[in-house]
Amino acid sequence: MLLTLVLMYWLVTLKPSLPGDDPFMKAVGLVIAIIVTAVAGMTCFTITGLSIKENGNKART
Repeated sequence: MLLTLVLMYWLVTLKPSLPGDDPFMKAVGLVIAIIVTAVAGMTCFTITGLSIKENGNKART
């Protein structure tokens, strides 16, 4: 999720490299990267945080 925040900062502070340069394609790339990193972070949290242990929580019989 830290990478998502860094990419958001880059998007907010995006400036043209040269005078008259259109940063539209950079913005599109950053938005796609923000979406990908956010989904990856949520997926990792869901898999690791909400996983059920097979043998750890069962009572021994």
